[in-house]
Amino acid sequence: MLHSAYTVKLTAIGIVGLAMVYFLLLGSQNLTFFNMGEDGPLFVQTAKFLKTGAPSPGSPLFHLTNAGWLRVFDFGTDYGTLVILPAIYSAITAGLLYLISRNLLAPLLWLSSGVVLSQSTILELYTLVTLLMVLSYYCHTKNNRVLAYLIIGLGITVHHTAGLGLIALIVTDFVNKNSIKPALATLIPMILIIYVPLTNREPYYMISGHSLGDYLKYFFSTAAGLLGGLALYPIDDLVGRVWDVSRILVGGLGLTILLVILTIKQNWKEHLLPLLMGSLPLIYYATTSDNYAYFTILPTFAFAAIIACKSEWKGVKNICIGVCAFLIALNILLYDFDRNDPNKTAVQFYNQLETLPEGSVLETCSCISNSIYVNMTYLHNLNNQEKNIYVVDTEFYRIPRGIGTNGKSITEESWLNTIETAGKENKLWRVKSNSFLKGQIVPATSKEVLDNYLNRDFYK
Repeated sequence: MLHSAYTVKLTAIGIVGLAMVYFLLLGSQNLTFFNMGEDGPLFVQTAKFLKTGAPSPGSPLFHLTNAGWLRVFDFGTDYGTLVILPAIYSAITAGLLYLISRNLLAPLLWLSSGVVLSQSTILELYTLVTLLMVLSYYCHTKNNRVLAYLIIGLGITVHHTAGLGLIALIVTDFVNKNSIKPALATLIPMILIIYVPLTNREPYYMISGHSLGDYLKYFFSTAAGLLGGLALYPIDDLVGRVWDVSRILVGGLGLTILLVILTIKQNWKEHLLPLLMGSLPLIYYATTSDNYAYFTILPTFAFAAIIACKSEWKGVKNICIGVCAFLIALNILLYDFDRNDPNKTAVQFYNQLETLPEGSVLETCSCISNSIYVNMTYLHNLNNQEKNIYVVDTEFYRIPRGIGTNGKSITEESWLNTIETAGKENKLWRVKSNSFLKGQIVPATSKEVLDNYLNRDFYK
């Protein structure tokens, strides 16, 4: 028995090590338009300069962990140093899944998933959220419910979707007639929220100031899409969302879905906690207005793997293990950021910012995801305190009391004046490309920029 326990732990450690090699092999040591997403440059800012991050709610644990890591280690670039952390979190999750299930299917399913891989090789927080949810589940199964609630509280200080795990814990304890008092331990990590006001300083970016209204807007700006975001009419919106959910589930779980269904059907109450922890994030995704928020279902894959491993269908499990191993091999052959973007186009965009004169204005609204360019420009401004580049961005203009990359509030009058003045001084620029892969900065006139804005539907 002791030998068996030792073997399981040793295997789990081996899985963590191999998973780390796997993720680091497929990641990138620098920013690319393939892997940085919108938040990559923002997370570099929060780690390097201890600035306020996106409201989720504020992600203090994630930012503080990044800041500490960046001050201890240096692996060439700020991004390259920080991107190791999501890989570590995901690799530990893989080892923990094996420790829980005692079956290779669980970690292999996790590692082969394209959604998991996409979040384990970029600078994002969702692998940390999932790790804390799985660890909370593990503690709950060991009857250490206070620690389980404490850990899920830590998860909430990374991203609000961990609150779905809190609901799962409370419902499970209620159904099993356990005391709910241990849930109070969730409140302890909330002290970390003080990070938000402590790091909210000029130049303001995510929060417009220090008023109560500013903080209320910040903390609750992401809550509106939690429920009711699913468009029931016109019907093509509903069909589109059903398609999004189906292809992600079938593509990520495959035949494992059958194992999950059969296991739950046999005894749903026995598997209530992993069922809730896996299904609630899926419901959250299905009812949010942003179909690109697929990364919120990482816990779905983790807990589906745990449930599937409890199935008695050994033959099907072995088939699934073989398929997962094949997918991992396929990922190694095809999924490589450095091969996909050998020219480091995001770095080229950043280097172009270095050549712009002080006080330049950059228009980005014609791009696929202008938030990427906004965050990169703001990172440039923080790295070059003596030089400021202002981004003209539709998202910031539409937000009431919005703020630009110079940290100042935007009004319609100041917005128009900024563009016209920059045009007269030959300091107005725009991002030419409508693709992630170029981001070329070219001179612009005020007429070009204003026409680009005012001809858009939401101004008419």
